[in-house]
Amino acid sequence: MNSPIKNFSLITAGAIGVMLGIFLIAFTSAGLIYEYYDSVELDDLPKNVDGIVVLAGAKGRISEAADLWLKFYKENPSRAPMLYVSGMGQRSNWSVFVAQVRPEVLRVIREKDVILETQSTTTEENALWLQNSLNILKWDHIVLITSNYHMRRSLYIFQTILGNTVDIDTYSVQPEPYRDGKWYKDAIGIQITLSEFFKWLIFRTFVRS
Repeated sequence: MNSPIKNFSLITAGAIGVMLGIFLIAFTSAGLIYEYYDSVELDDLPKNVDGIVVLAGAKGRISEAADLWLKFYKENPSRAPMLYVSGMGQRSNWSVFVAQVRPEVLRVIREKDVILETQSTTTEENALWLQNSLNILKWDHIVLITSNYHMRRSLYIFQTILGNTVDIDTYSVQPEPYRDGKWYKDAIGIQITLSEFFKWLIFRTFVRS
């Protein structure tokens, strides 16, 4: 007859085995979040873009978005898209934005060229707040900007919530200090990639059909 201690040990070992199995499956599958292709090329900008939508929350995103806006501006100053910064934080303002943008951009960009959305705190809220804004803005075409590890989930969420109301191109920001193809060699890369993979999986499976 098995003792309670032995039974507990077997249950614990089984639980550990299941957890290790889940971790190994996730670790080998997590790289799927990087399997997409951006549709925006810097030497061939898309036409008729109404807004550049950047998801705040990670270093470098706003600066990269402002640089992309500048490229559109230089190509056609009269048709430069609006720069929409999503999820800036409730205490954010123009001064906070300016501190993250290069001087070359600041020489030409004006407050009227930028929309600072400060209420959303999650990716889904980013999309929902934009959806509300589109009722007024009437945009047909946007460029979505976020970190490369965040793009696949973000695009899925935005497409799910916005539906066919707007065309979405994508432009990813490369995070530091790791590269997407080497994420498994860096502790931060592993942490971010696994976390993002589970969030993407949960949203696809449970949150939205």
